[in-house]
Amino acid sequence: MLFESGTGDVTHLANGSEWYFNDNFSWGFAGAGDVVQRDTADIAGWDERDRLSWHTHDNLSAGYRSGANLAVDSGWEKVLLVADAVSAVPEPESAALVGLALAGLGLTRRRIGRV
Repeated sequence: MLFESGTGDVTHLANGSEWYFNDNFSWGFAGAGDVVQRDTADIAGWDERDRLSWHTHDNLSAGYRSGANLAVDSGWEKVLLVADAVSAVPEPESAALVGLALAGLGLTRRRIGRV
């Protein structure tokens, strides 16, 4: 979520999370209803596991926290999954499913007839 929220403690509720972003301050989220305390990253809720906060000074730097884990841990890797829009899942063709079911039934009956 790249909803510009400035450098204050303002968030944008979307998809069950409180999101914030500023390209020269920080980017992250907290749980729905939680408040953030942004310095150059969110420093609120130290023991909460549903938070992520990255520094964005001049670029997307090493990070700050993932849940209660802080930036001193080098065992983390950033992976961003991006989608332009939610696309509908197509419903399988009913006729094709019925055809497969009938073919399976025919093969089963044929196998039973040989026994």
